[in-house]
Amino acid sequence: MVAQSESSSRSPKAARDADGPPEAEPRARQAKADDTRRRVFAAGAELLAAQGYHATRVEQITRRAGVAKGTFFVYFPTKDALVTDLVRVQVRLVAKERARMVAAGSPPSARLRAVVMALGRLSDINVARAVLAACMQAGDVGRAIDGLYEGVLELMTEDARAAVRAGELSRRTDPEMLALVLMDSFLGATVSYVTNPRGRSLDEMLEALVDTNLAAFAPVKREPGRARTAVMARARKTRKRGGK
Repeated sequence: MVAQSESSSRSPKAARDADGPPEAEPRARQAKADDTRRRVFAAGAELLAAQGYHATRVEQITRRAGVAKGTFFVYFPTKDALVTDLVRVQVRLVAKERARMVAAGSPPSARLRAVVMALGRLSDINVARAVLAACMQAGDVGRAIDGLYEGVLELMTEDARAAVRAGELSRRTDPEMLALVLMDSFLGATVSYVTNPRGRSLDEMLEALVDTNLAAFAPVKREPGRARTAVMARARKTRKRGGK
């Protein structure tokens, strides 16, 4: 009689228990894939921040990540797709920061300001250049990034509406228009920052633009007695006209 091997003599259940649950291997493969993607993404982000869009090649990214060149295309179809993902991460972080402020009960106008400032704070100059370059070269990238910022714009519009309801902004404020003005302020300041890095910092430009716009939409506070004084002035004019 041929002796059975240890593995063949085990019951199916014992074999499964010894080898681990059936789903363990797929989970391990997925974890490895996720780790590889993170390394490729991090390497791309670092190189784009250090040397810009045009100077960064896929070969450099994969060499820095320690993977084969073909591995890059498993996770990102093109270098432009990686750039789009950089904006996706920026938007996700901004949304998380706003969610924390909502949970903490922060005023809507403070959330509105914080979102714009966070967009600027998370914009490295070379990454911003890479995003602009990719948008100009590939229409698909521009449309994808517009879609990502559209999500942020919706959050800003929601906060602007809440600020109007709370009396933090004038009742005449158009929430959608204000949110659009603030988003355009961020995009315009980013272009200025990228093309003239020796000028003011992006934070400085954004702070001035955001605070000026929010102040323009603030509710008008009349001084005590001002309304009564205006009524009395009109009454005096009426009396003078009547006496003529």
